Amino acid sequence: MKTMVKVFAALVLSIFAASVHAVPVSDAKGALFALSDGKGVVTLLWVPAPGAWPSAWQVSDETGRVLLPRIARGDAQAKAALAKLDEKSRASVQGFEAAMAKAATADAKLQGYLAAASRVLVDPDYAQAMGLAVTLAGVAAGAHRYTVTALDAAGATKLASAPVDAVKATPLPPTPQELSAKSVIEGAALSWQAPAVSRESPVYAHTIEEVHGSTSRIAADRMLSNTIRNAKRPDFIDRGAPREMQAEYRVYAIGIGGRRSLPAKVTLFVEDIAALVPPSGVHADAAAGVVTVAWPAATNPHTKGAVVERTQVVEGQWQALTMKAVNGTTYRDETAQAGGTYYYRVRFMGPRGDLGAGSAAVSARAVGTAAPAAVAGLAAEPGRTRITLHWNPSATPVAGYRVERALGGADWVAMAGALTREPRFDDDFPGGTDGVTVRYRVAAVAFDEQQGAFASVEATLPDILPPPVPRIMAAEAVPGKVTLTVSASGTRNTDRLLLLRAGDAVQQGLVLGEPRVLPATVDAAVVDDFATAGSTFWYRVVAVDAAGNRSEVSPAVMVRVPLAAIATAPVPKVRFDAQPLPHVTVSYPAPARNLRTVVQWRAGDASAPWYILAGPVTAAGDAVQVNVPHGVALAYRLVWVDAAANEGEPSAAATLPPLTP
Repeated sequence: MKTMVKVFAALVLSIFAASVHAVPVSDAKGALFALSDGKGVVTLLWVPAPGAWPSAWQVSDETGRVLLPRIARGDAQAKAALAKLDEKSRASVQGFEAAMAKAATADAKLQGYLAAASRVLVDPDYAQAMGLAVTLAGVAAGAHRYTVTALDAAGATKLASAPVDAVKATPLPPTPQELSAKSVIEGAALSWQAPAVSRESPVYAHTIEEVHGSTSRIAADRMLSNTIRNAKRPDFIDRGAPREMQAEYRVYAIGIGGRRSLPAKVTLFVEDIAALVPPSGVHADAAAGVVTVAWPAATNPHTKGAVVERTQVVEGQWQALTMKAVNGTTYRDETAQAGGTYYYRVRFMGPRGDLGAGSAAVSARAVGTAAPAAVAGLAAEPGRTRITLHWNPSATPVAGYRVERALGGADWVAMAGALTREPRFDDDFPGGTDGVTVRYRVAAVAFDEQQGAFASVEATLPDILPPPVPRIMAAEAVPGKVTLTVSASGTRNTDRLLLLRAGDAVQQGLVLGEPRVLPATVDAAVVDDFATAGSTFWYRVVAVDAAGNRSEVSPAVMVRVPLAAIATAPVPKVRFDAQPLPHVTVSYPAPARNLRTVVQWRAGDASAPWYILAGPVTAAGDAVQVNVPHGVALAYRLVWVDAAANEGEPSAAATLPPLTP
């Protein structure tokens, strides 16, 4: 719809930009055209700008003399013109104001005005029926100007014409140039060169007449000129063109008032290209000794039959199977070799023996009559990560062998893609298995896909898969001892653990003691009874299964082994001072030997977190807090820590009441 509005808008606005009646577009209220037949008859036709069109007009000449006091829809001349229109056009005129009032959007209303304006330009009967045209007879010779004035409440709309001489005919629009025609699948495509913009005789539409034999018809009546042209597309496609016969096309340029140019003519033999359109729904079905190709019947009366083509390579050379066109809808190909895959397509033939494009290719595999014998001598040789199958070659030529596998009680699964051509198959298990038993079955397949009976065998692979990497879930340290918890969910197929300990994060560490036996379903506790107090260690574990396979080393967990119990620190002394700026001073004594003091504080109730204010420090001193929070209770405490950052019990809290600003 937006494109249509653009076309209408470009057409109507060209009135103001490309005709002798042009006025500045920014001030345009419409345009008045005065056309002479050269015999004393002047036709006045006007187009108001889009908006609420006045319902009546007055016509005067350049002297101000009123020639016609009132022109409106519904007067005698308008009624006579209305009677000449078809039923749809009459309804359009009579319901115009109501339709504009009901327009849902501004775009819809604009489209309505522009559509009416474009019709007014090229259809004199429609223009008179709309009260926007009048014919003046018996006009004296000489150049005269005319004015139409709207008889609305404001009376502000006045449109003036250019001078016109009643005895000098207004030039006809220019004849379309370089008219050409060609047959297309839809019918006949016409193209012509758009004329140069003429200020004297602008072209707003075209009428196209088609003549064949003694028959003439209007293929397009006053078709609006498309101001948005596309050089790659024809100007008009006649979908009703007579097929398989010669036709003459006459194209008339239509100017203001529906005045026709002299025709441009072109002759074309309209070929029925649609008769060559290939069929859809082609299919090929193979049975013993024959492939049947079928397609839907042609519906075009000019289609004279079908030609069937075959190839074994879709992108290769196609071979015609029929020397003459097939009149039916099937073809039996009895020359296809059993087991071969063939592609077929169908081409329709036109009335002159010309062939259209091929249909979409369909395929079928030719079928023979006998299946091969069952495979003999099937055996399986298991290795660490591969099972090798071998069997006796088939006594008759075959396309290959179908190998299928089943793990445990699972369904059979085809192996080796489609078929293996050699009487041997290697089944690889990258990374090995945990001792799985595998069943196989093998059958010979002929070129036509007929399959012989299966032969079966089974084999068991050794268990070489490492167990999953275990996970250390928790660690607890007391002086001289570390206890690690290993998750049972990470020890599937594992019955032992190796504990590794290192003195830094880089080294993997050494194995401590003998492998630890694991319970089957609960988390395992692994103990290091030789953890030196005050030291830091990195622990890892390795899982070992019953076959001796080892897992990867688990991620390291760092554990600090504490020293002996750390004493509880004393309660600090706190005081608040407002000068020189508000601050809290926390005084603390020297810590016990080999320990350090950490000063902590909290704002709020007992659920609030503790924050470090100072420390760790090794001597007595004061910690000063500035930016003291107001309006909440404040608490301060001391914690003694050792060299390994192990903490003792915190002291009781020293408190301050909420401070006010």
